[in-house]
Amino acid sequence: MNTSKETMNQLTNDAEILLCYIYMDYLQKRKLKMPKSKAKYAGSPSEVQANFLPTWLLEDVEDTLLELYHKPTTRKIRAVGKIKISKFRNFQNSKI
Repeated sequence: MNTSKETMNQLTNDAEILLCYIYMDYLQKRKLKMPKSKAKYAGSPSEVQANFLPTWLLEDVEDTLLELYHKPTTRKIRAVGKIKISKFRNFQNSKI
């Protein structure tokens, strides 16, 4: 049974998807030897929409980015580890 704190820290599916895109982009930039300071920048909400989720409404991208910003778990780098690995693998195989 989830406690209220665990429930509060859970991400929606949309947030997990967006985090996967941003993290895969970060990894690709690092693979190309881009410095962390630049690689971690995903862009403005409109750039995130254009680059990763062009079928989403800009308002939905903004809302999901706000969700990621306000979740305590995603304010820490270790948040990426909370994504289900199977979901990430399926997502990675279908997109990139």
